[in-house]
Amino acid sequence: MSCIGLIHDLVVITGKPGNQAISLVTRAIGAVKVSVEPEQFAKDVHALLKSCEGALPLVSFAASYWLKFDKKIELNEHGASLADALSSVPNIKISESLMLSWAQQAIRDGTYM
Repeated sequence: MSCIGLIHDLVVITGKPGNQAISLVTRAIGAVKVSVEPEQFAKDVHALLKSCEGALPLVSFAASYWLKFDKKIELNEHGASLADALSSVPNIKISESLMLSWAQQAIRDGTYM
């Protein structure tokens, strides 16, 4: 059996032609343990997703969060996984391809249309 099938990496391409980014992602990114204040984190995630036109690769989340809000997400080995922290934010989902987006099509910019 080939070891290639055991590697869970994938490539995520974001942006528009002429301004694209390519990231190599491992599925372990969602397992990073973090400590967040739930209410403020939810507001920040909604604002960040709004500024990213409703979709953001999970691998880019921490850097994008830092760039947008000039603050880091606190790592904490006893905290929740990043994926769990994000999944607890209302109207947010993480897809199988590790993209963060609005949970429902009727949701835009974090509010019902």
